[in-house]
Amino acid sequence: MNDRGKAVVVLSGGNAPGALEFVVWLTRRFKRHRIPVYGTRHGFKPLMNGSDGNGLVRLNADRLASAGPGSIPLISFGRSGPGTDVEQAASVIRRLLKWNVKYLIGYGGEGTANTMLSLERAARRIEAEGGGRICIGMGPKSIDRDLSLSSDTIGFQTKSALLGEMLRRISYDAWMSDDRWFVVVVQGRTVGHLAWRAAIQSDAAIWLIPE
Repeated sequence: MNDRGKAVVVLSGGNAPGALEFVVWLTRRFKRHRIPVYGTRHGFKPLMNGSDGNGLVRLNADRLASAGPGSIPLISFGRSGPGTDVEQAASVIRRLLKWNVKYLIGYGGEGTANTMLSLERAARRIEAEGGGRICIGMGPKSIDRDLSLSSDTIGFQTKSALLGEMLRRISYDAWMSDDRWFVVVVQGRTVGHLAWRAAIQSDAAIWLIPE
């Protein structure tokens, strides 16, 4: 058994730009310390269903780096997870410790942040009981930039640039039309960062930001 343990990265929530780059970077960082990195299919699902570890997929940084844009070989996002359920979180931590996992990294947005906090609390309780130690971390992925973990989030720049280009094309169509207005609603959950940044990058005549 590897005394350094294993690292597991979980892609949680919906797909977003930057996932492949994040996983490649993470895998290479752990490789420097001779710690193998594993991923999962469908997010947290294999960690919750009581499997014997077959749901973990060994990751190779070079193979990942050669993948095409927008694809990550063998692993995938998933929306299921323990959330704030105390018992499920503790069950996931005990299962990971049984598999000699010492590092768990989540990649997701607001919902994933709440899940990782729940797992962190469960891990500290189990450690206090002498059940072993596992380190919990997270990569902030949100096209909405609605996380307080950092000033920016993975995926936001790409999404806002794409939206800006779309708005520029719509603005051109509006300019070429006679007496016609185009109204575009930009999703941003409860914040207007995405709409604001996309509007700046376009030629939109009027911006309405809820804040």
